[in-house]
Amino acid sequence: MFWFFHRRESFMKQSRFIKWDISHLDDYVLLPAEEGFVNKRDCFYVSHFWRTREAPDPQGEDFKLVHQDLANQQWTYVWVDWTCLPQNAGTQVEREYTNRMLMRTPVLMRECAFEWRYPEFQPRLWILLEVSQYMLNSSGNFAKTADMQPYIDDVHAMKSEGVYQTIKQRGYSCSMSRDYRLLVGWLELLIIMSKIVPEIPMRKFILDSLEPASVGGLKHMDTGINVDKTNGIVSHDGAVNRFDPLFPLDEDGFPKGVS
Repeated sequence: MFWFFHRRESFMKQSRFIKWDISHLDDYVLLPAEEGFVNKRDCFYVSHFWRTREAPDPQGEDFKLVHQDLANQQWTYVWVDWTCLPQNAGTQVEREYTNRMLMRTPVLMRECAFEWRYPEFQPRLWILLEVSQYMLNSSGNFAKTADMQPYIDDVHAMKSEGVYQTIKQRGYSCSMSRDYRLLVGWLELLIIMSKIVPEIPMRKFILDSLEPASVGGLKHMDTGINVDKTNGIVSHDGAVNRFDPLFPLDEDGFPKGVS
C-alpha cells in the first residue's frame, strides 16, 4: 500500500488546496505505508476543516495560512486529504483505494509532522482524532495554539470521563455517518493505549501493528497486552478495556457494522 504525497514544489506553487487528479500524477511521490518511509523530517500531515462538503476550502482562506506556516519549514512532502486521496471517486479502483487508505490514516497522524489551521471551534470528530493522535504520540512538549486548545481539553476529558461521554456531551459529529463508529473505535483504542503503555515508541509500535486491515488482533509479549479487534477488547494485567470493534472489514473496507 502506497500513499500519494504532494511534492513541496507542487504544493507551494498552488493558491488553494487542489483536488486529487489522476492527470497530475507528476505532482506526487508514492511512499509506502510503513514506519520510516513516512517520517516527521520529510513529511507533513495537514489537519484542516472542511468548510463545505463539496470542497474543504473554496476561497483558499485556510490554504493561505497553511502555506505561510510551511514556507519557512524544512520538509519535502505534504499530505492533505483533499489533495492526496481521490475524492468522490468515479472508478471502482479509486473508491477502493480511498477506502483502504482512509483506514490507515492514523499511521500518518502519528508518523508525520503536524500542521493545522482551525477557524472558530466546531466539534468535528476527524479533527478530534487528528489532534489526539498528535498529542498522545508526541515526545516532549508538543506545539499548542489557541485554535487547538478546545480539542486538547477534550482529549484530557476523554482520558478522565470516557470517549463516548465526551463526544456526546460536546456534540462531536462527522459529515459521513459511516465514519462515526470507526472514529469512536479508533479514539477509544488510542485512549486505552495512552493509559497502559506510557512509552510513546512502544505505544506507536503497537498501534502501527494493529492498523493493517488484515490484522484482527495482537498479542504483545513484552507488555503482556492482548488486543482483540473483533470484540473490541484490550486485556492487560488482568484488566479488560473495551472499544468499538474495528474488525472484520466489510466489502467497502470499513468495519462491519459501521454505517
